[in-house]
Amino acid sequence: MITGNISFRNAKKHVANFKHEVDVMQRHREAMECWDCDSFLQVGIDAFEWLIRADICFKKAERDGRFNSAKAEDLDETVQSLCKGWLETANAIQVWIDLQKRRGYHLESLGRFLKCKDEIQAIVEFNEVSNSLELPDKLEAACDQAISEHKNGQTAEFFSGAESHGSVVS
Repeated sequence: MITGNISFRNAKKHVANFKHEVDVMQRHREAMECWDCDSFLQVGIDAFEWLIRADICFKKAERDGRFNSAKAEDLDETVQSLCKGWLETANAIQVWIDLQKRRGYHLESLGRFLKCKDEIQAIVEFNEVSNSLELPDKLEAACDQAISEHKNGQTAEFFSGAESHGSVVS
């Protein structure tokens, strides 16, 4: 029987192995894409943290009177624009995040990223309705949480020792 020939048996094993490697490579590509997605979320978190640091420095300088009102307004508009840009990017990658979840992958940075997204969303909403005296729900909840943490001694100073060095430490 020809299929019992050693050449055919080896060919059959090699074809099966070849097919198996396609599955392995597909899973590998998906895992690498998940890793890239998680890394990109961390880039977003880092951008969020730098944006908040810049805003804190700006607000401190404004409070200390180092800007005239026109310059302060220009910087405030820049911060608002950066917040909107960050949020647009975060919304655009939601499809990528959803794909990783459907595949069953865990994105380690997702929880922190979504918290950043909620905070930026609250900032953007607040700036859009800044002539209103009411805070958006998300910002009000964040303020309530911050006040509660402060009362319970769970907060750290943003400028602890940094004011004398000209840098922000969080």
